[in-house]
Amino acid sequence: MSHGVRRVKTTAEVQLLKKQKEAKLIDEYRQLTSAVFQKRKDLCYDDESFQLTTRLLRNNPELYTVWNYRREILLSRFDSCSEAEVTEACQAELDFFMEVIRFNPKCYWIWNHRLWALSTTPSPNWDMELRLVGKMLELDSRNFHGWDYRRYVIDKICSVQPENILAINTREFDYTTQKIMENFSNFSAWHNRLKLLEMILPGKTLEERRALIANEFELVQSALFTEPQDECGWLHWRWLIEQEISLTEAISEQLATVVRETDTIAELLELAPDGKLVLRNIILLYRIKHGIEPLNAVDRAKVGQYVQRLAELDPLRVGLDEKWW
Repeated sequence: MSHGVRRVKTTAEVQLLKKQKEAKLIDEYRQLTSAVFQKRKDLCYDDESFQLTTRLLRNNPELYTVWNYRREILLSRFDSCSEAEVTEACQAELDFFMEVIRFNPKCYWIWNHRLWALSTTPSPNWDMELRLVGKMLELDSRNFHGWDYRRYVIDKICSVQPENILAINTREFDYTTQKIMENFSNFSAWHNRLKLLEMILPGKTLEERRALIANEFELVQSALFTEPQDECGWLHWRWLIEQEISLTEAISEQLATVVRETDTIAELLELAPDGKLVLRNIILLYRIKHGIEPLNAVDRAKVGQYVQRLAELDPLRVGLDEKWW
């Protein structure tokens, strides 16, 4: 400050100070990384080594080797620890997870470490884990790590409550309904729903399976008419067609499924005439129909028009759409 007037740094000065600060941080990070890797090379499993892994993982949780080293240090201690001490140490690791996951919620190694801590602790609380991952999915409902972890937790709950497997899966199925209705573009929720259906359907009677699939078609139709250019709903829709056709060997019933869905997608095409996914999937329906019985001249003409329109909209994939025709 000169004569009561604050001196304003020029842009060049600001950039220089910023670079100097960054250079210092980079140098500190390199020294810390070197120290941790040297400690591991020297097979040091003391408290200092453990604290160094904590500092380094706070800076960069993507270093999976450091996570491995951290677990090696913990395991070296557990042989001489009581069950209560192991539980306390694992709980501290779960708390550390909550600290670092906030800054990188899609880091594989952070989630992997939590799985290890839970598999190592003598008495994991899976119900609490389910509540925790539920809160995480409230913050980011499309975090595929969260959904994958949720499936892991559900499997563990089912393993200790085998008598409640049907009720647990039904509850999870309802949960996917809630998340899909909140956002039709939630691919992870659709994927989880499909996995649940694969477990639920075999235990149903033929009529129950047909009713469940019919309800799924209603849900997916809402998604397709809301977001016709979103792949999520289409993936589920295609799976449903395969399932419904597989329920019968009667050609007339298989054709009825294809014709019904063709009429529905044709209606959608009127609303979204330039929808590439709509065109591609109505072509798929005719391909399925052609596999059941040869198409007539009228159907072949329609497909030709759809393929031509799709070629205009998506010329880079024209060969992909024409190769079967």
